[in-house]
Amino acid sequence: VFAIQLVAQLYFNQVRAGFNADPDAVPNALQWAKRYTVGTFLSGMTWGIGGALWLPGATYPQHVFYALVLTCLSVATVITRAAYPLAVITYTGTAVTPMLVLMILDPDPLHLATVALGLLFLLTLVGWTRRIGRSYREAIRLRFENADLVERMARAHAATEQKRTDAEMAERRAKAANRRISRHSGS
Repeated sequence: VFAIQLVAQLYFNQVRAGFNADPDAVPNALQWAKRYTVGTFLSGMTWGIGGALWLPGATYPQHVFYALVLTCLSVATVITRAAYPLAVITYTGTAVTPMLVLMILDPDPLHLATVALGLLFLLTLVGWTRRIGRSYREAIRLRFENADLVERMARAHAATEQKRTDAEMAERRAKAANRRISRHSGS
């Protein structure tokens, strides 16, 4: 299990370095997102396989403890990966599915109730992912819009400054011309 997590982390590092080094990272964003999703699959699989290895024969409190760990990890993945919902689904699905299957196979009513609550929570996570993802997209859109606005304002300010400078020069020339005319008409 540790080896899978190590491979996942090394893979994430490689994807991050490749993305940062790619001069066409923005146009290739979808390809990088898919590569990132492979890493989330590996990382989620760590917890899924861990549950499959550690939980058979475990007591209900041990199952609940592991479910709480998975809940925390799932919430964290929604927050950190909501910009790309497929990564959230991939991670959470691979991490949680073995635990849910294990609990479904136990006919104990507490296990089945826990599964039902877990499924409701997963539906809640889908809603959170959508909402947070929209917020991220809106924030990014506004950031670009603001950057464009700042650029347009800088150009407008430069044009205004140029017009002010031109007007001051024209005023100086007009005053100089008026002084010359006044001197000529006074003589």
